[in-house]
Amino acid sequence: MTECWELDAAHHRGVFLITPYKPVFVTAGRRSDKPNRLPTSENPVYSQPTPINYNNYEARFQFSLKTKVIYGLFGNLADLWVGYTQKAHWQIYNSDLSRPFRELNYEPEIILNFPINWQLGGTNLRMAGVAF
Repeated sequence: MTECWELDAAHHRGVFLITPYKPVFVTAGRRSDKPNRLPTSENPVYSQPTPINYNNYEARFQFSLKTKVIYGLFGNLADLWVGYTQKAHWQIYNSDLSRPFRELNYEPEIILNFPINWQLGGTNLRMAGVAF
């Protein structure tokens, strides 16, 4: 954790260095018994009026990264990070529909991280943070 979040001077690597964040994965096959065939939106223009013939089998992948953008905020007490994660459900086996993405999830984050070194009930707390 100390190296991943650069919690001490020995592990500081600078700003704007892109590093892994959440798990990165690709699954070639995933089965869904009831894929959402009538997706809706708050904007009626983007709602589906008739069922879509989605396959029950699809691929899924996720990639995620983070980077420190400001080092040493509040008198060198905190660091500001940004992160981004994207997960996709891909109808890659559905050639009838030209292999569309059934669902895309985007998760941008801003993370304010405070390196600490506190002992609490036999546990060593290394950091505290707030993320949006």
